[in-house]
Amino acid sequence: MSNTALSIIFYALAKTSGMHLNKIDAPFGGLLMSLYGSSPDSLQKALKLITCKVTSLSPHKQTELEKSIEEARIFFTKLEFPQGLEIIDHLERKFRRL
Repeated sequence: MSNTALSIIFYALAKTSGMHLNKIDAPFGGLLMSLYGSSPDSLQKALKLITCKVTSLSPHKQTELEKSIEEARIFFTKLEFPQGLEIIDHLERKFRRL
């Protein structure tokens, strides 16, 4: 699973649990690394992308994001977690408008 998909899954779980993601910095990336065992920089950048207001994306980044959203959708579908799927749908609409 891609780091972006992992970040999307974390974001959805955080949103459904009421966790606030106010400060996504290097130490936060380190926490995600300890959870997922992946690059802290990559996870942090992906989570920042998901949580910030984005006005445009390159075609390559848009495609990467669409694939990662689909990976996360499959994950939550297999878990039978509709609240996670609602967050995924929201993210998909957010980034489709770009």
